[in-house]
Amino acid sequence: MSPIRFALLALLAACPSEEVALPDAGPPPPQAPVCGNGQRQVDEDCDDGNLQAEDGCSPECKNETLSFQQLALGLDEQHPFTCGLSQGSRVFCWGDNSFGSVGDGSLETADFADVLMPLDLPQVRLVVAGGAHACALLESGSVHCWGLATRGQIGEGPEGLLCGSRERDRCRTHPAPLPRATEVIELGLGVAHSCARLADQRVLCWGANGFDQVGDSSGASERADAVEVRHLPPVDLLAVGSFHNCARDLEGSVWCWGRGDLGQLGHGRLFNSWRPVKVQSLGQVSGLALGRAHSCALKDDGSMLCWGHNGYGQLGLGGMDGARRCGEGLSSRGHCFMSPRPVLGLADLNSIALAGDHSCSLGNDGAVHCFGHNALGQLGVGTNDGALCLPPDGREAACALSPLRLDALDGSAGLFAGGGRSCVLSESGLPLCWGGDDGNLPAAITLRPRASESTCGDAIIDADESCDDGNLNPGDGCSERCQLPRCGDAIVDEGEACDDANTEESDACLNNCQLARCGDGLLHRGFEECDDGEANGDEPGTACRTNCKRPGCGDGVLAAGEQCDDGNDIDTDACLSTCRTAVCGDGLVQAGVEECDDGNVVAEDACSDSCQEARCGDGIVRAGIEECDDGNDDAGDACTILCRDAVCGDIFRQRGVEQCDDGNANNRDRCLNNCDRARCGDGVHNRVDETCDDGNDDDDDDCPNDCGIEA
Repeated sequence: MSPIRFALLALLAACPSEEVALPDAGPPPPQAPVCGNGQRQVDEDCDDGNLQAEDGCSPECKNETLSFQQLALGLDEQHPFTCGLSQGSRVFCWGDNSFGSVGDGSLETADFADVLMPLDLPQVRLVVAGGAHACALLESGSVHCWGLATRGQIGEGPEGLLCGSRERDRCRTHPAPLPRATEVIELGLGVAHSCARLADQRVLCWGANGFDQVGDSSGASERADAVEVRHLPPVDLLAVGSFHNCARDLEGSVWCWGRGDLGQLGHGRLFNSWRPVKVQSLGQVSGLALGRAHSCALKDDGSMLCWGHNGYGQLGLGGMDGARRCGEGLSSRGHCFMSPRPVLGLADLNSIALAGDHSCSLGNDGAVHCFGHNALGQLGVGTNDGALCLPPDGREAACALSPLRLDALDGSAGLFAGGGRSCVLSESGLPLCWGGDDGNLPAAITLRPRASESTCGDAIIDADESCDDGNLNPGDGCSERCQLPRCGDAIVDEGEACDDANTEESDACLNNCQLARCGDGLLHRGFEECDDGEANGDEPGTACRTNCKRPGCGDGVLAAGEQCDDGNDIDTDACLSTCRTAVCGDGLVQAGVEECDDGNVVAEDACSDSCQEARCGDGIVRAGIEECDDGNDDAGDACTILCRDAVCGDIFRQRGVEQCDDGNANNRDRCLNNCDRARCGDGVHNRVDETCDDGNDDDDDDCPNDCGIEA
């Protein structure tokens, strides 16, 4: 015992009638915050009583923002939904839920919001999205699917809930396993079918089979059980499009099957095929991506080749016209390429993504280019305007026929495309998306896991909220994410024409949240060559034209030495990219005017001197192909409709020369071998009508003079 303590005790013992106060020790020292005890303390944003990540409150008791390693965008433009694979290998889905494609057990649409719940799945390796269904590939190699089940696209299993607008539609709102899909390495979904690549290099498909996309020769319209694709060599890469599929074999060649009426199978023909066919003139590839009716491949050298339908410019060729019309009727204006063609102006690419009728690429330098259909702003240029395009339904739409660069995008973690939408992931895993219901300009998306202590719309301003007015109504001063409106928040508020959540002044959205325009004095890279503001002009001596192009061929201003200038570099219209007027024989096919142009005006080759495709009946004899050509389709003159000289026995009766022509060498029918009609008394026994014919009209011999022909 210490001397001081002993002295105090002695004093108390000596003076029992007098109380002695001990020295005041003061309040107990404060305890250090303990994250995970369920009590929010100093220096903590939250405390949910656990150290679980991606549940709204991090293991460090800080508010969380979800970051992703991969995205999957639904293919249906009318019912868009998105799923993401988080950095913690958990699946989060949001968007339209009419068919249970969000997988949360309901059919209630999960509005694009900042709070999400993960699906009840173990560790996930990959998530993919189809038209109205989705699937997850687990680390174990098994597959779980959910969403629309009507066509067998999510495999065998319980019938599911009634959903959609048709009585036959059934949906499964929770992920369910596919019994036969085990040891899966790769997975892909179409509009209503699904395919998987297995560890043994085989491919299984199931779901809708109306275009032979399941690879089943039975002719069944759908298959709920997984079917092995026959006649396919061992493969190490799989890509699935809306209605067709492609795979790369171990030699690097590409094989495709399914819908092919628009050239998307790449084998030089226009028909569907359940049997995989080899893509022509492609060689080895490092990547594949498929859209609604077009296909693209990434080569080892970083170039991109595409084939199939080009009615929206989705092949990136600078124009739409293919070698022929195809697939959707001769009266349509669809244009197809049945073998791969290089995309113009793209090199050193890292990845490609296709969906619907648009295409995007990601370069090793981080540059993103998109081209094709832009009706929903899926090209990311801040508008749904573009060049005239000619889709098969005959409507005018907004298209980009050549790749357009999207500036100031960090897509280092991946590029993804869906129905009317496109996205990239930044290096930190944050999504940046454009098109569809998410807006036309690239906009940052902030997604948060659901936290129990923070609820937007409860009239309580939580730590991650700047306001909370007790509702989720946008446009009332407090957004549906409980944030005050401001330029740069990625939400287009009243008075704003755009909001791309950045401070870049040279992109399509200015820092005052107004759309960039030619003549504002700011250079918008990828869209303008120059912009001198009010100094722009079309007069001689001006450095920048009123369309924000540098003076020269292609600026839209007719200058000395130019025959024409239509303001573009398209070589298939009436004014060439050299500013010379298009003429027959220049080697370039003028859209809507010429059928062909072989660079000469020789009338006797496959392309006539009027740039029309050679055909029988055009009045020009092609040596070695035609014997004659009288410029008409009269089958009864000296030149038949097949452009062959008329002869007896060619089935065409030559007027004034032949009485008949039955196209055979049978001399005992009604037409003789000299093309005279058979008659009684000609000495030839016509077995059709005559019992005999002795070549005379004597009625007293063995053959009567009527040859035994019944009256």
